[in-house]
Amino acid sequence: MKRLLMGVLLLSVGLVFADDGLNLNSEELQTMMAKMEQVQLCMEQLDQASLKQIEGRTQQLLVEVKQLCTNGKPAQAKARAISFGKQLANDKQVIEMKRCAEIMTGMVPNSLLLALEDQLMNQHICD
Repeated sequence: MKRLLMGVLLLSVGLVFADDGLNLNSEELQTMMAKMEQVQLCMEQLDQASLKQIEGRTQQLLVEVKQLCTNGKPAQAKARAISFGKQLANDKQVIEMKRCAEIMTGMVPNSLLLALEDQLMNQHICD
């Protein structure tokens, strides 16, 4: 889980800078790497058993949503996903994971985050 998160962070930051044609000087690169190490240390403090449980619940949700979509019930699939998201939003480990991710604030341009949010908002759960 930690490796996946760090890989995604590294890849997304690298793609953003490559896409925007930004050149990082060594000080900026060192700052980014230091923040990534802080994120990793923060993530290591999380309860790994709880994270595995969340991962299992998420996999189960995906199965349920896929089945609802297959059965022609996209509204129910969306409602189930929203309900699950609300449950996760109040989960202690998810809150702590979000706190860890906030360490990287300012490293990923807001334009990328807004584009991702827009894409997610315009995509139907069964697509």
